[in-house]
Amino acid sequence: MPTARDLMTSDVSCVREQDDLKFAARRMAELGVGSLAICGADNRLKVGDLIEAISERG
Repeated sequence: MPTARDLMTSDVSCVREQDDLKFAARRMAELGVGSLAICGADNRLKVGDLIEAISERG
C-alpha cells in the first residue's frame, strides 16, 4: 500500500496571503487544480490556514 510520502510532490504551488482572489483563481485554472496552499512571506506553508480551510469544507 502506498504511503503519504509516495503520493506527495515536492513541486507545490501556492498563493501568498496578500494575493487577491482573481490571481488565485487564474493560478488554479493554469495548473488545473481545485485548491492551492497558502504560503506566508517566508515562503513556508501556512498550516493553520490550510487546516481551517479544510475544516470549513467538512
